[in-house]
Formats: sequence, C-alpha cells, structure tokens
Amino acid sequence: MAASRRAREIPIVRLRRLALLMLLLVASGCPDPMSPEQVALETAAAQWRAARPSNDSYILLQRRLCFCLRTDQMRVTVTRGKVTDVVDAETGAAEPSEAHAWYRTVDQLFTEVRTAQRTYGTLRDVTYHPTLGYPTLVSIDPIAMAADDEVAWQTTLQTRGDPGNRN
Repeated sequence: MAASRRAREIPIVRLRRLALLMLLLVASGCPDPMSPEQVALETAAAQWRAARPSNDSYILLQRRLCFCLRTDQMRVTVTRGKVTDVVDAETGAAEPSEAHAWYRTVDQLFTEVRTAQRTYGTLRDVTYHPTLGYPTLVSIDPIAMAADDEVAWQTTLQTRGDPGNRN
C-alpha cells in the first residue's frame, strides 16, 4: 500500500517541479514566442536578413531622441556591420568617434528590441519598415521610475550597399 501511495506522489512532485520551472521561465523574462510582438520581431528580422546588403554596409538617417545634447538627424554610415561614420544630415558636420556609440546599426536596433522585450515595461514602442523589416522606431525606458533615462531611435535606411554610393 505504501508503494502505491508513493507512486501517486511522484506525479505531484513532478507537477510541482514543472510549475516551478514555468514560474522561473516567466520570471526570467523569456518572451512568449507566439506573442504578437515576438512574431512581429521575428518576421521583421527575417525581412531584414533577406534585404540586408551582402557586405552589411549601408547608410542610415537616424535621430536619437533622449535627454541628451544632440537630437539632430544624423547620417550614420555602417561598414561591415559597424558604425564607421556619423555626420549631421543637414550640415555635414562630423561627430567625434566617441559619439558613434550613441547610434545603432540595424542589428543593434534588433538587439535593443530583444533585450527590452525580456525586461518587463522596458520596451515602450517599436515599429518596423513594412517591406525591408528594419526597425524604424525603437523606444525604450530602462528604468520605469526614472524621468530621464528614456531613449528612442528613429531610423530610415538611406542606401544599401557601398556607403560611398549615396543614391
């Protein structure tokens, strides 16, 4: 009789373990792979992989919106997946290389979205280009209770391919 009771207890222990595992997954911030936001992200990322230049070089027009000094639209040159040049789109004035870290490549924008999705309340808004898939707007709020940490990137792909070709 004790053996049959123990046999009934094992599934209860397994159910508790499974429930604990599910709770840990939810608490760890793993996004639901079937949520509309996650489906939109994966669809957009697939569109970008198909549209991205083979040499991963392109020029973006990007505006970084935040509580910061510069919110002008900048021309961001990406060469082989790295920001290599940032200039004011209106005046042509170059930004110092230290400022390059403020701007994002398309892959970095996708990383910002994925990171923000794992942290509850961090991703405020995201929109994707309807055919090329790259994020046209990423807005995040890393600390919900802080008033000056929000940042957003508005992005338009200006050219694909050789960054020297500005057509």
